Amino acid sequence: MKSVPTNLSINLLGAVTLACAAVLSGSVFQGAIAQGSAALQLPSLPIEFNPDNLINPGRPGGRRRGGGSRGGCQAGLPLTAIAYADSRTVQELGVTVTDERVGALTTQVQPMLWFYVPTAIDDVPTEFIVNDVHGQLVYLGRLSGQSECCGVISVPLAAEMAVRSAYQWSLTLDCDETERVTVDGWVERRAIGPDAVRTLSQASARNRTALYANYGFLQDAVSELARLRLMAPEDESIAQSWRQFLTALDLPELAEAVVFPCCDVTNEPVEIPVEVEEEAVEVETMPEVPQPMEETEPERNPRSILERARDRGN
Repeated sequence: MKSVPTNLSINLLGAVTLACAAVLSGSVFQGAIAQGSAALQLPSLPIEFNPDNLINPGRPGGRRRGGGSRGGCQAGLPLTAIAYADSRTVQELGVTVTDERVGALTTQVQPMLWFYVPTAIDDVPTEFIVNDVHGQLVYLGRLSGQSECCGVISVPLAAEMAVRSAYQWSLTLDCDETERVTVDGWVERRAIGPDAVRTLSQASARNRTALYANYGFLQDAVSELARLRLMAPEDESIAQSWRQFLTALDLPELAEAVVFPCCDVTNEPVEIPVEVEEEAVEVETMPEVPQPMEETEPERNPRSILERARDRGN
């Protein structure tokens, strides 16, 4: 994956070196980025990152694009997580498969996740799951909100992250009775120093995107740039930055997708189809009709017979 090209003037080298020349090494910004007042004076910085120096908290077996058929709710582009992914092809039992690790770092306690959805959210059942690093379920719920047709949406991670904690997320769309598509990946929180926090808070929104990207916090870079795209969809400079950034993430096909102000998550129980057993129908039976008693000869009294015999003998 190539970095986004930049045309910085040599005269800006000193400012850029202070702000974003060093790439993230470990979990924190290396020293102060710049003094707070200097951040306000910086020109527009290049939104680029070096994939060779990125920390990817993902695990093997992730999925950035939803698989399955292109029917149902995936008639166009598939469900896609807007996240960084390392991919490599491996041979398994003579078959070439793609092994993908999807993940990004964040500075936020509860970061936003971003997805391209191929259908309106209120048209299909959804399932949003968060697990901790040990595979224990942290959250199970669904998306709520409205989006017109297909486009880019945001979903808050439904867990407050501690520093150096990693969580696995997954989003599933139940397109129809036979098609269920899922994307999943990881996000991990890392700490930054107070000087970096101050600089980021005083930088312009576009330069915050650049600083996050250059220092490897791609989850935050996506969020900053997507918000700009949402607030100013007609701004060509923002559209160009969005296009370049998605191209660097190897997701150029999403550059023209609309960004919607959606969605929230709710922990309402997810409806799981259950086979309904047929109710037992009571068959009305006719009441038993008493059968007539068979007529039998009355039993003779043995004593009366003896008495008659004695009578004859007399």
